[in-house]
Order: sequence, then C-alpha cells, then structure tokens
Amino acid sequence: MPPSEKTFALALDAFRAGRFQESERLLQTFLKREPSHLGAINVLAMVLIQRGRYREAEPLLQRAVRAGPASDATLYNYGVALRFLRRPAEAVERFSAALALNGTVPDTWNERGMALNDLRRHEEALRDFERAIALRKDYREAHLNRGKTLVALSRHEEAVAAFDQAVALFPDFAEAWVGRGSAHVRLRNDGEAMASFDRALQIRPDMAEAWLGRGSVLGGLRRREEAIEAYDRALALKPDLVEAWAGRGDQLAELGRLDEAIADYDRAIAINPDYARAYVEKSLCLLVLGRFAEGWPFYEWRRRMKIKPEDLQGVSEAVGRDDLAGRKVAVLSEQGVGDEIMFASILPDLIGDAAAITYQVDPRLVTLFRRAFPGVTFVSRAAPGELRKEEHDVVIWSGGLGHAYRLKDADFPRSAYLKADPAVTARFAQDLRGRTDLFTVGISWRGGTPATNGERRSLALDQLAPLLGRSDCTFVSLQYGDVSREVSEFNDRGGRIVLYDRETLDDFDNLAGLIEALDLIISVQNTTVHLSGALGKTCLAMLPFVPEWRYGLAGRDMIWYRSVELYRQARSDDWSNVIAEVGERLAAAIAAKRA
Repeated sequence: MPPSEKTFALALDAFRAGRFQESERLLQTFLKREPSHLGAINVLAMVLIQRGRYREAEPLLQRAVRAGPASDATLYNYGVALRFLRRPAEAVERFSAALALNGTVPDTWNERGMALNDLRRHEEALRDFERAIALRKDYREAHLNRGKTLVALSRHEEAVAAFDQAVALFPDFAEAWVGRGSAHVRLRNDGEAMASFDRALQIRPDMAEAWLGRGSVLGGLRRREEAIEAYDRALALKPDLVEAWAGRGDQLAELGRLDEAIADYDRAIAINPDYARAYVEKSLCLLVLGRFAEGWPFYEWRRRMKIKPEDLQGVSEAVGRDDLAGRKVAVLSEQGVGDEIMFASILPDLIGDAAAITYQVDPRLVTLFRRAFPGVTFVSRAAPGELRKEEHDVVIWSGGLGHAYRLKDADFPRSAYLKADPAVTARFAQDLRGRTDLFTVGISWRGGTPATNGERRSLALDQLAPLLGRSDCTFVSLQYGDVSREVSEFNDRGGRIVLYDRETLDDFDNLAGLIEALDLIISVQNTTVHLSGALGKTCLAMLPFVPEWRYGLAGRDMIWYRSVELYRQARSDDWSNVIAEVGERLAAAIAAKRA
C-alpha cells in the first residue's frame, strides 16, 4: 500500500475508533498530497462535525458536492452541518436530496424531521420520525423526537403514549422519561409528571433537564421556593440551560422579586440571544413596573413565540408614531379579547395620525367597535382574507400600538372610548327593574386558563359569600362560559345571583349593554374589567398578589382606565383583605346612591 493510502487507512481507523483529533491530523496530511480525494474530504468533514466545528466542515462538503455526483452520505453530512449552523431550510434541502438517492436510511429521516421542527413544520416532521421508526423499530432518538413533536403540536395525550412506548422499549431512557414528564405537565397531571422526572433522576442524577422539569411542576403547584431550588440544581449541572434561567425568573416574578427576575431573563438572553420567551417575560416585568419605554421593545418578541413565520411576513416591528403618520395602516388581531379591548384605547391616537385604518378584531367585537370608531374599517379575524396586507403602507399587530403611543404615564388618557347600544341597555334596565329594586352589581369571578394562571386569579362563589350575602343589592352574573350549574348550586344554598343565558352574554354588544345597565361591576382580572373600563363603568377589580402586567404593581388606579379601581391581595393566595375592602367600597356605593 502506498504511504499516502496507508495514511488514509490509519485516519479511517482513528475515526471509527472515535479518536477524532488523531484522524483530523492524518487527514489534513493526506489531503495536502491528494487534495481532490473525495473520500478523505468526506471523512474530514465528518470529523469536524463530530468535533462541533460545523463552519469548517461546510466548505469541505461544498467541494464534495461540486465534484459530484454527491452521495447520499455526503448530502446527509451537509444537512447535519447546516442544521447546526441554524440554517434549517437549507438542511431540509440536503436531507431531501439524500433521501431521493436512498430512502432506506433511518438517520436521514430523523435528521430531516429535526430540521423541519426547527422550521415549525411539525406535521411534516412527525411523518419523518414515524418513517424512521418504521425502518428501525428500536430507534431511540426517533421515538424521543416523535414524542417531542407531538408536544409541539399540543397533542399531549398522544405524546404521553409515544413516550410510554419509548420507555417500554428502553426502560432506562432518561430523556424519554423527561419527555413523558413534560407532556404530563401540559396535561396538568402533576403526579405523573413528577414521577417521570424523578424516574429520570434515578437513572441519571446529574440530568439537568430532569431538575428543570421538577422546577416546572413545583412552579405549577405554586411551591415557588422549592421550584427555585430545583432550577438552581439544574443550573449547577448545566449553567447554560436557558429554560432554567427563564423558569427561575418566572418564580421570582411570581414572588414579586421583579429585579431579580429581570436579571435571570437577562442571563437567558445572554446565553441565547434568540430566546423569545425570555425577552417577553422581561418585558412583562418592566411593563408591570410602569417602565413602558424600556418594556415595549422587548414585548415585540411575543410574535416569535407562537405565530408562524409566514404570518410575520409584511408585518412591521417596533413601529414608532412617526412611522404611522399619513399612512394607510392595517392592525392585526392578536391575543385575547380583553387585550383587544385594551389596545383599542390607543385607536383615537392612531385615528389622528393615519390616513386610513383597517383594524382586525375578534368577530364578537366588530359591532361594538364600529359604533365607537365609525371612521375605521373593522374586519373579523374569523375571515382573515378580508384584510390584505399588500394594500397598506404599514401593517402591525395590535399589541405594537403601545410602542408607538404609550411610552410614559402621561401618554395614557384613561378616557372611556366604547359605547353600548342604548336600546340594548334600555332592554336590560327594564328587565332588571322587573326583577329587583335593589342596587345591582355585575360579578365575574373566574379568569384565564391553566396556561395563564387562571387558578391563581380566580375565586369560587363561596369565597365571595361575604359580598354575595348582602340583602341590599342584587348580583348579576357577567361570567363568561357555561356557569349555569355553578350558579344554580350556589343559589340552592341561599344565593341570589341573576343569570342570563350563555348566548346572551357571549354577544359582546349584549354584554356591554348589560354592564351599562348595572350600578357597579366587581370582577377578577379578565375581559369584564377591560370592557367595563372601556365603557367608563365603575369596576372593582380583585387582583392576586402579583397581577398581570396590565394592572401595575401597586396603587388603586389602573393606568388604562379611569373607572377601574384595583384591590390587591396583601399576601399571595389570600383573598381575605380584597373581599373585605371591596365589601366596604360596595357599602359606600350603595349608601351614596340612597343619599
């Protein structure tokens, strides 16, 4: 064997034995003599990939492809390098080309699936992982990736089944136990989630991701200090685990330690400058502190968390007031109905600046908004084709209006801006007069979902008994959703809550008319507060210890609405002082009306 060929053979042996440094040295020597040897070029690229030097591997792979015809192995390696270089679209192209040459290699299907996941093309990725498993039943990584993709698709029950299959095949597969725990977290199965993370830690006590999972469960159970300890354990093992820094920040924020929370989000951002969640959570801390000029730019990162990349095309980011003056502006719907109502308070400013406005909203708000702002073209987000981005000079999301118009306290006029239909209000007022001659109070006692801390911000009707037991007023349910059974059971125990049918209250024009017909509103933090404030109706808002950013961190006044009064928990998870203070305010309102 010629000396040069012997060098190549030794390099191959070193590569197969995992001695990558030695293999690289031999290959570099060999390629100085044989610079066009495709085998050596490919192996050196594989060595560099194994050593995490993807940028150096890419030009070698380019040489191999140009020399052509490229093998499926070369195209596979090229795809791997591109994926790690965060160029997933190009990676998918290389993997697809490799599969066109040879569709029987499970690794290629698995790698393409991961690249598709990077592009948020989860349905396609799922099919690739299933194809990899069909080719190799015991393919651990493909089973793991399939479960993770089902989580990304919010198909959590299926994800649990996928992870159950993985741990049945590989009982000591710690990563699959962590995946199983993560799926159970999303299903709010705290016991199963904790058991899964604990099983992973039995297998690998030094697994940072399992400690991360424990932190998420403990945080969901509102065991904040224990959650922080779990995140600390994760970070001691893996200091660059951005999810642990963000999770730790979340718990500090819930404890009201906002400066510390911001510092943790900054640590996450320093590690991963593209980590959108950390920017958004940092923005919420700044906004709740009233530091609007600092917070709004980070708030723009919310768009990158759940919105598909194609939905961002043609949409401007961090727009200033000068960018909107004299322009044809389209405003896109986003977030919940309460936020849509709140950000619509900025519409009068935009109307004064823009040449024309097309504003997309939840279909339940269209009639109400058209009455308040007759010069604006309102379209329903249920019919997205009605708004054509290309027909406008500037397209923004509704939450982006804050960045343009609400940079300091003085920028918030706090004026009422929505109008109930007088005929609807009159109809409800007549109906209420037929039921009662007492002071009428609208109540809403639940808000949010499990994902938005609904449990922390909601009450049971029995908790409100000190208010609802008053004999000098009549309470009317404004609660969204089907609460007929809950109200009926409460009334059977002596309560006297008036309940209109669900269809009536689901219509926001009706809801606005009912709110206008009542004497006073009492609500937890939810859409009822925003609608009452937008109408200029007095609303007593009952807030948890650390409220949503919209309500600020302290004080009785709400910066968005003059008519909303804020009543805050003095201690976390303790509503007693709030109910007592609201009771005193209600008594004063009743006395004032009688005077």
